Amino acid sequence: MGAKTAVLAFSDGDLRPALLGATRADPAEVEEFVREVNPGYDLTPIGDGSLFDSVYPPDDITYATLLAGAELLCDRRLVLDRPSELPDHLRKAGAGRRIVMHGMHSVVDWLCFAVWEDGTGPDAL
Repeated sequence: MGAKTAVLAFSDGDLRPALLGATRADPAEVEEFVREVNPGYDLTPIGDGSLFDSVYPPDDITYATLLAGAELLCDRRLVLDRPSELPDHLRKAGAGRRIVMHGMHSVVDWLCFAVWEDGTGPDAL
């Protein structure tokens, strides 16, 4: 089984205060954000979850929330073996902000971690 994560976050600096101050997000705003980061996909809302249970969702599922100062996505399609290959539309979504990517699959001893500041970050990992 092992530990697994697939998290991509956009924040105004340090992500921790946004996580600590988390409140319930407006579902319509979250859906709009998910549409922006997953262009071309058909979306069907599936309900609520918790970060504890949702950091590695099933294939083709995105869990997301909007926080004060941050947006958080859990989606295996958005976490890459080579973070330097983050699609341009996601870099643009994080323009002027910090983007943090964390992916892990302990069964196969795989980990990726990357941070972009205002669109600059890992170039060739």
